[in-house]
Amino acid sequence: LPPPASRLPHLAPRVTYQDPCRLGRHLGVYDAPRELISGLGFELTEMEHNRSASLCCGTSCWTSCGQVSKNIQVERLKEAKATGAELLVTACVKCQIHFKCAQDDPVLGQEIDIEIRDLTTLIAENL
Repeated sequence: LPPPASRLPHLAPRVTYQDPCRLGRHLGVYDAPRELISGLGFELTEMEHNRSASLCCGTSCWTSCGQVSKNIQVERLKEAKATGAELLVTACVKCQIHFKCAQDDPVLGQEIDIEIRDLTTLIAENL
């Protein structure tokens, strides 16, 4: 990646990262996504629960997207928002979809206004 100083300033300079279950806890990949985000010039701020202690997005292969899942998603989004980040980045499209679904909930989604972006999209937009 080009040095951060050679790129244009970002609209959302502070980001936080959601460690996906499969990439993180299943494969042990924690540093590479963070290095890519930082390499793009973003300020990365960690959520309270991160890396191997990261919380799930609320919906796995074995659960449906019911009320319990929605509550988990909302709590995780609140944790992301509490970092002061304007952007939540994840390397899992499933996490992205379910977080956005929680944000669209007319009752639960009102207090969790944070932009959500897939890591590959973030990279493509900033090269």
